[in-house]
Amino acid sequence: RPALLHVHHLAGHAATLPSAARRQGVAVVVQLQDWWPLCARVNALHANGSVCSGPSPLKCAACRPLTGLPPRSVTNAALHALRAAVMRRALAADRYVAGSRFLASSFTAAGWLPGDAPLEVVPYGLPGQRPERRPADGSPLLPLRFGFIGALMPHKGAHVAVAAFRGIAPEAARLRLWGDPEADPAYARDLRGAAGAAVTLEGRFREEDLARVLGETDVLLVPSVGLESYGLVVDEAMAHGVPVVASRL
Repeated sequence: RPALLHVHHLAGHAATLPSAARRQGVAVVVQLQDWWPLCARVNALHANGSVCSGPSPLKCAACRPLTGLPPRSVTNAALHALRAAVMRRALAADRYVAGSRFLASSFTAAGWLPGDAPLEVVPYGLPGQRPERRPADGSPLLPLRFGFIGALMPHKGAHVAVAAFRGIAPEAARLRLWGDPEADPAYARDLRGAAGAAVTLEGRFREEDLARVLGETDVLLVPSVGLESYGLVVDEAMAHGVPVVASRL
């Protein structure tokens, strides 16, 4: 007999769960985490690599078909329309929480939340105590050590960082890519193929090794090409005194 249902994400669950709770008189709080309710690709990144201007059944069907039928088939468009209707009902809640102002405002601007929705922005925190590290004085030594930490998937933009290092001499600057190559094996292979002498793919690291990895990094790169709802790695880097260069997304 819960008094409250706190929905963090419905991927992998039935989208009718919030409605079932409301029918039983249970209050519902929906925490917005990303754009999955609006976008079957999650990050509002079109299949061609461009940022989507907004969902519609025909556009979504062409971008991510939900059946094996031709992308622009009536069936795929109808399923996306049905998906949108189900997701709108799932988002109906007594209160809303979001980790960033950008995420909250994007849902309102898309017309998925009313302007007067009871919504509170609560930034994510960092586990444990923040390190007492400050940026080093003076100029860093060469080679400059750039790092990328995140999912090795197209929307995170590791390929943008790799392309930026094309032709850069390893004695001037180096780039280390940290992430699981098995998340998207084909993409990881493309990164290895495009990596020059100044770029290395390091794979994953344990959570307890984060301080060491950031301690060996002069600048963190966050070159995302898909929308970012927050970017916790930015907070982690800056808490360790590591400056960040990020895309405007």
